[in-house]
Amino acid sequence: MLINLPPYQKTRLLHLGLLIFAIAAWLTSEGAESYEELNHFGFTLHKWLGMGVVLFVCLRVFYGFVGPQNVRFSQMLPYNRNRLQLIGQDCLNLVTFKLPSGPTHQGLTGIIKLFGLFLFTWMAATGTTMFIWLEPGREATGPIHVVMELHEIGEPLIPLYLVLHLGMVIFYAIKGRDLWRKMCFLR
Repeated sequence: MLINLPPYQKTRLLHLGLLIFAIAAWLTSEGAESYEELNHFGFTLHKWLGMGVVLFVCLRVFYGFVGPQNVRFSQMLPYNRNRLQLIGQDCLNLVTFKLPSGPTHQGLTGIIKLFGLFLFTWMAATGTTMFIWLEPGREATGPIHVVMELHEIGEPLIPLYLVLHLGMVIFYAIKGRDLWRKMCFLR
C-alpha cells in the first residue's frame, strides 16, 4: 500500500506522477483546442490527463506541508538572508561550473522546484475550472473565457520550467550526481 512506503519512495512516486501527467497534458494541449467541435477527442484526452496532474499536484502540495522535512515548502522558501545568499552562491557556482552547494531543496534548486509547483498548481486550478464549466461543442464566453486565457498564460512557461529543471538534472549528471536515476527508480 502507498501509505506504507518509505518517504523517499513516496517522493519519487509523486515526482514521477507529475512528470508523466504534466508532460502528457502539455503535449496534448494543441488537441484541446478542438473543444468547440462536436468530435472533441483531443479536448477530452487533454482534460483527463489534466485531472491526473490535478491529483498529483494536490498530493504534492499536501506532502509539502506534512511530508519529510527535506521536501517541505518551509525548506524551499528563501525567507531569510541566509537562504537568499544561498541562491546567489548557487548562481555564482553555476557560472564556474560547480554544483549548487546547499541541500537539494534549498537555494536555486528550491526556487526552480517552487516555480514548477506554482506553475502546475496554476495550470491545475485553471484547468479544473474549465473541466467543470467549459461545455464542449460551444464557444467559451464570459468568465470561462477569462479562465481559458489564464490557463493559456501558463502554457509557454512549461517549456521554460522544463529547460530549467532538466538543465539542472543534466548539469548534476555531468558532474557525477545522477539524481535522475534515483528519481526514476533506477537506483
